[in-house]
Amino acid sequence: MTMSFIDDNLVPGEQVAHRAKLHWMVFALPVGFVSLGVLLLGLLAGHRWIGGLFLGIGAVLLVRPYLFFQFSEFGVTDRRVLAKFGLVSRESLDQMLDKIETVQVDQDILGRLLGYGSITVVGTGGTRETFSRIADPFAFRKAIQERIVALHGPSGHAPAPAARLERKCPWCAEMILMDARVCKHCGRSVPAA
Repeated sequence: MTMSFIDDNLVPGEQVAHRAKLHWMVFALPVGFVSLGVLLLGLLAGHRWIGGLFLGIGAVLLVRPYLFFQFSEFGVTDRRVLAKFGLVSRESLDQMLDKIETVQVDQDILGRLLGYGSITVVGTGGTRETFSRIADPFAFRKAIQERIVALHGPSGHAPAPAARLERKCPWCAEMILMDARVCKHCGRSVPAA
């Protein structure tokens, strides 16, 4: 049994909080061509080749969305957002939760009716990653937001770092970390504190 991209890229102790897939709407265009081909096969008795042409075009158009649907994954862990697109030429995203500023959902009318949309994750420094045609995009956004709150607390800010414990180097009198074994200033070994 092969593992998924998300499972293969978890670090020790990391847990998956939410998984998402593409919506079946990625198949709309090829299914439209196939349906039209079947309809034309039945209606055009003397020109069935036209229906066959539409069936063939639909079958060819079906390959790319099928591969995209099968081999795309989206997930939220307790530490980051992961995504993978494609099979042969693969694109992936790995965004740490503490580097996410905003999560935006865009849905048109059809997306609202059928339950799909685009999610844009805006990271620190203005990086933007958009995932299109995600099934149930609000659940995906909610999972990201819940994990950010769990990571940072209700204020949305990371807890203040603990105070650095320092001491003087016995050789050069510069300040070094309490647990340092070598002085970063003079390069000499220092005894444990």
